[in-house]
Amino acid sequence: MDRPLIEVEGLRKVFDDPSGGLVIAVDELSFQVRAGEIYGLLGPNGAGKTTTLRCLAGLTRPTLGDLRIGGRDPSKEPLEVKARIGFLAAGAGLPPRHKGSEVLRFFATLYGLDEEATDEAIERATEFFDLAEILEKPTDALSTGQKQRLNLARATLHSPPVLLLDEATSGLDPLVARRVRLGVRRLADEGKGIVFSTHIMSEAEAVCDRVGIVHDGRLVAEGSPHELRQSTDSPDLESAFVSLVDA
Repeated sequence: MDRPLIEVEGLRKVFDDPSGGLVIAVDELSFQVRAGEIYGLLGPNGAGKTTTLRCLAGLTRPTLGDLRIGGRDPSKEPLEVKARIGFLAAGAGLPPRHKGSEVLRFFATLYGLDEEATDEAIERATEFFDLAEILEKPTDALSTGQKQRLNLARATLHSPPVLLLDEATSGLDPLVARRVRLGVRRLADEGKGIVFSTHIMSEAEAVCDRVGIVHDGRLVAEGSPHELRQSTDSPDLESAFVSLVDA
């Protein structure tokens, strides 16, 4: 069997507390994500989801643990890992006073795409995330949902094998959120390994193949939404989540 695209083993991240002492943000967290799979990292705000993604992206160094993206360690090979991931941070901003197309071309340059590859990548992203009506608008004039779709396009322009999506649909109306989910699903169907972090259980139930429920930095349960519903005798994933976290 092929090696997982994303491997997290025993991840622990401890921060200094400004008031003294230590804060354990992530505590012995382990999971894997294979090609073509959307893995939902679920938990309330403060559960450790964002810290985990930042460690995987090489933006935060773990205190302990073994992390691999395509077999590479984000702490030891940051440039190689960054070339293999698309990272969408929660609340990510966009350069102001620039058209959407200009933003995408700027990031394509950062990814090292030539002009022909850039044109193809933008055309593909426009189809995936329904961007046709916003590419020539300045980012200041875009709605929250339009900005989020543009950010997703930005993160996937270089067609990375791994996507780390932190609260990708937060604050979006149901129709826009659905368009985003469809785009993410298409990317997974192309063989990408995706971590989809969210605290919205219905969202995870709609898009994720497997989920890991995180509480106080620890993984308390893992499985498909159906398996977690079945194991807790719950009608939906939200009820299963509450049952598992309160257990």
